[in-house]
Amino acid sequence: MHNSLLAAAGTRLGIPFISAGDTIHGYQTTYPTQSALAAARNYPLDYQLGDMQRREQLEVGTRGVLGPLAEVGTKVLYPRIQEGNGENADVAAAQVRALVAGLQGGPELNPRSVLATVKHWPGEGAGGEALITYDAVTIKYHMIPFRAAMEAGAVNIMPGYAGSSFLDPGGPGAGDSARILAYLRQNLNYTGLITTDWLPSGSWVGAANAGSDVMGGADPGAPGFSLTTFTTNVPATRIDDATRRILRLKFQLGLFENPYGDPVNGPYRFHTPIYTALANQASRESMTLLKNDATLPLHLNPGDNIVVAGPRATDPNACCIWTSFFHQEYGSKTILDAIRTRAAPAGINVYQDTAPSPRVAIVAVGEPSYTHATSWVKEQPYLPPDQLSLIHNFHNQGIPVVVLLILPRPYVITDWHTLANSIVVTYRGGEEMGPATASLLFGDYTPHGRLPWQLPRSLDQILRPGGTDTPADMVEQWDLPYDLGATDAQRANIRTTIDTNQPLPTTSGNPLYPYSAGLQNWH
Repeated sequence: MHNSLLAAAGTRLGIPFISAGDTIHGYQTTYPTQSALAAARNYPLDYQLGDMQRREQLEVGTRGVLGPLAEVGTKVLYPRIQEGNGENADVAAAQVRALVAGLQGGPELNPRSVLATVKHWPGEGAGGEALITYDAVTIKYHMIPFRAAMEAGAVNIMPGYAGSSFLDPGGPGAGDSARILAYLRQNLNYTGLITTDWLPSGSWVGAANAGSDVMGGADPGAPGFSLTTFTTNVPATRIDDATRRILRLKFQLGLFENPYGDPVNGPYRFHTPIYTALANQASRESMTLLKNDATLPLHLNPGDNIVVAGPRATDPNACCIWTSFFHQEYGSKTILDAIRTRAAPAGINVYQDTAPSPRVAIVAVGEPSYTHATSWVKEQPYLPPDQLSLIHNFHNQGIPVVVLLILPRPYVITDWHTLANSIVVTYRGGEEMGPATASLLFGDYTPHGRLPWQLPRSLDQILRPGGTDTPADMVEQWDLPYDLGATDAQRANIRTTIDTNQPLPTTSGNPLYPYSAGLQNWH
């Protein structure tokens, strides 16, 4: 990074660049994803996490980040619901406001800020990366966190790939849609930068003419494309408009005075014990105890045996999504390793997969890490047979079963939740997910987290039988919160409440576990 910044300084104009990546839940220190933070709802802590990331990025001169997400996750089958803020728009607003302020280091952009890129406009939680389905009423709900981001001083917004059947019927994705970008400028009075999602170079012209200012990820040297092509097809007034916004922002960041980081002598350092403690606190506070029949906390004697099983028990990446580059470099413990570390001082024997006369079986299940597409078939949000059989096997042996559920998106768990003595939801809990989980099992702290979504009772609350992820097959309304198993009258009431800007009850529908479920003690 430093050498690249030096090279930029040596160009004809010497304009420094801003490097921004998808490190959306931490830079060197990886904290829980936003959906996990939405289970904790500790907004001062969210600010501290954003501030921690800012400090680590300043060390190396990485002055931007492609986050946070301002999405409200109202569609169960949207894979990237794991990156969003749950289905409560007010929680999303508070969380995004705190993260933006932390990344900026205050209420507005300044020379010690990291540039937050709020995404994915205009709210892909209401449909996903193909089509956003809200209408004149439900758009109000999905705009709440975007407005909050602007109130927090956000000056960079990223449109997503999805188009909107309301804002631009039949039109292109948001970054290429003049109507969708005009809604941002005209209806929300946004004056900041618009940065596209990752684009092929052939899309530059359309995006720029639609109103995008920065072309994300495109290669101007790609075959069949040149900057001459771009400047010939985009009016100079549009280029000047975008250039003014970009330069103004760089002056606000103080980049012309000091574009460099200082990893050797800088004041903040990487991955300090204080930062690790913040990540651990965030993971602890997000842990959600859905069910417990007095199995937890574990009451064991020296010499007792426990067995830890399941594919996520030894998965070093289950804690995080694809852009967590550094967590393993600092010795992030898997669930199995963390349980062994916590059990050893008490003289408790921890076995993997099988054990002689175990007092309890701890089974870690859920999806491995993924990005745009789910690891399992998207339309099958439930445990696969091999994971389900583990729960059945221990239950059938009469061994108490504690299920650790890595839950990046809402699952149907109806077929097994009665077999588990206890269920702990870890989400994508960041690099401290393993230690935080082990500490909870042994009663070092009481559970605090609450579900950020409803959990469906059955697949037919989501899709028609045999259906796929298309509007024609949807049963839940992609743009409505709290509507799993809801009646038509309940959905009408949700819409009326949104339209009249009244407090929205979270108790509609007939889910297996409601929004905000989670024991706040052990029973």
